Amino acid sequence: SYKSILFATEKGLMSGIGGGKFDPKGTLTRGMVVSVLYRMSYSPKVEYTERFEDVAKGKWYTDAILWAQSQGIVNGVSATKFNPTGVITREQIATILYNFANYRYVVLADPADLSGYSDYKKVSSFALEGMQWANSEGLIVGNDNKLDPKGKATREQFASILDRFYNADFEYDVAYGAPQVQS
Repeated sequence: SYKSILFATEKGLMSGIGGGKFDPKGTLTRGMVVSVLYRMSYSPKVEYTERFEDVAKGKWYTDAILWAQSQGIVNGVSATKFNPTGVITREQIATILYNFANYRYVVLADPADLSGYSDYKKVSSFALEGMQWANSEGLIVGNDNKLDPKGKATREQFASILDRFYNADFEYDVAYGAPQVQS
């Protein structure tokens, strides 16, 4: 929605594609998602080490990917590749957000029962916990009784997910406290 896009751009989490355009229906990539979470975490300094052969030094997504991998928020698509410009799926977003919530010491909500969605069996095993959590928190909800876990998310859809994530009333583990997030 326009409100979510405005939220994401005003907070500096997402930017346009140039020329004053946001491209709401545009492709959302793995690098874009990780870069947003990196910005939400105040863009901590990282030392470049070649962890993925397709993540070169000095790219707009390099530090974000290295940080997220070092914090256990993301994995590559293989042991040597991250695929930063690859299109991201809804189940991958759910998994990354789930890992990010763990990183932020969020007390995770009880997993949702996804069996009410006609395509719940299409959720990959690696993404099941993340999808159950994201659904229980209202971050990723289905349309027309479908979760569409393998579906590609648009930039606008991710802005809406971010808006819901950012404004969620999460409970934090008081033993650790909540890491500060950009406000």
